[in-house]
Amino acid sequence: MAKLVTVIISPVDDCNMACRYCIHPKQRTGSRMSLETLENSIIKVSEYSHRIGRSAKFIWHGGEPLLATIDFYKAVVELTTNLEKKGYAIKHAMQSNATLLTWTDAEFFVKNGFHLSFSLDGPIHLNDKTRVYPDGKSTFNDALKGILAYKAISGHVSTICVLSAGNIKNIDELYEFYKLQGLFSQFNPWFYTPGSLIELKINPLQYREAIIKLFRLWFFEEDQQSWGENNTMEEYLNMCLRGVSTSCIFRENCQSDEFYSIDSFGMIGPCSRFFGNPEFHFGNINKIKLFDEIVTSNKRRMLQGRNKVLTDCKRCDIHLTCNSGCMHHSYSQFGTVFRKDPLCSAYQAIFTDIKKMTNDALAQAQKEAVHE
Repeated sequence: MAKLVTVIISPVDDCNMACRYCIHPKQRTGSRMSLETLENSIIKVSEYSHRIGRSAKFIWHGGEPLLATIDFYKAVVELTTNLEKKGYAIKHAMQSNATLLTWTDAEFFVKNGFHLSFSLDGPIHLNDKTRVYPDGKSTFNDALKGILAYKAISGHVSTICVLSAGNIKNIDELYEFYKLQGLFSQFNPWFYTPGSLIELKINPLQYREAIIKLFRLWFFEEDQQSWGENNTMEEYLNMCLRGVSTSCIFRENCQSDEFYSIDSFGMIGPCSRFFGNPEFHFGNINKIKLFDEIVTSNKRRMLQGRNKVLTDCKRCDIHLTCNSGCMHHSYSQFGTVFRKDPLCSAYQAIFTDIKKMTNDALAQAQKEAVHE
């Protein structure tokens, strides 16, 4: 896999939906990224990436990134094309709620190499428990229409389903829904943050049981098919068998690698989940000369030391696999990143159960092969 400098960019600080678990419900300013900030973001990150021999990957995120309008992304393509002529390697992805995606827009993104992923929390009666418009109306049909348009044009589509108290007891139904729709899905745990609904919170035991059930449904399915890149089942399987993860949650430390975020004002931080929190600002893209200033900033170096501080994790059998989990989960629960992920016990149990499940299946297959 090619080495990347990955930057999550929020071109707008706004959203057309009002998800009941939104991590930034009271911080939306309605701002739009200026052309100056856009140019500085793409040019400075791409120049830095090229200088260290990596590709630049921009993940357009939100709020809802499609609120920036297609003209904004035409400017992105123009900037990218000019830099690629200089030999720079650049990739684009987007995480969208899909409600604003038209067929014409989907064609534009596919033509220009944008990989789009979408958010959907299952069939309509489950999705609309959490993902609604500000007036409380359903978003499901609008979202599915956009998702299927992109799928028809690109031939492949991936989604993220957030597991909350609204759907975590419906794992069989979720699995069958995504399989029937041909949607490759990642199942992420929702973690309570101030301002969102605490009644949607799930505990480690619920998460463990949900993931193990999902894995069993997939692993023992007679006509098993790949769910595509970064899906939860294959992610956990790779982690258990090979110790390899593509998820930011389980990286050695998301700040030990080249991973950053830039908000609509140009503020740079470790992750979009920390947008609006000055404690985690590394600097502003419009005020630095070279991106190297961010890479070597004191705040970033402080976050890089997270794993060294969490000494109790080093005694754990799966420490080198889970790497203490998500620092934003820790911050949301404890007010500091220097604590292990509160879902730690769930990760331990999931790894143990999946390893046993796969080892038992392998042993059974070998036993049957001997008797054939």
